[in-house]
Amino acid sequence: MRKLLLTTFVGIALVGCGTPMTKVMNMCSQAYSATYDYYYTCIKNEYSKNGSGRGSQEVNAFYVYLDLIAQERRSNNITEAEARFLTQKAYEKTIGEANAIKQASINQSINQANIEMARSREELNRQLLNSIGRQNNQLNCMSIDMGGIISTQCR
Repeated sequence: MRKLLLTTFVGIALVGCGTPMTKVMNMCSQAYSATYDYYYTCIKNEYSKNGSGRGSQEVNAFYVYLDLIAQERRSNNITEAEARFLTQKAYEKTIGEANAIKQASINQSINQANIEMARSREELNRQLLNSIGRQNNQLNCMSIDMGGIISTQCR
């Protein structure tokens, strides 16, 4: 139980470290709105400094997509708008999907922890009731029906 809770909270903490790619993309989009090449360079440079998933497979795959898109843009095979659209799609296909999988895993861990806590609470309640029952057996109790009102006295 404790191991499961620790795993859940460590997983949540790890997902939250660093700057998310979406923030970097938004910042670069605002700061470097002139050309795609600046946008592309900004994303790679800024995320490499502070990104929450630097070096991960999904980020590396995203960078490969970015390189291909930048090459197509420099060759004038696609427009600025198409390059930005393809960048968003590349994000969704790589980092976005990985984040969704991680979030689903965290949600499953949290649900499992909630189930385990409910079971523990039920077991503690059962033990408490059993303990109270044992204590009552040690007492001498007498119940008297006084016209619909039951009075119990224990000594």
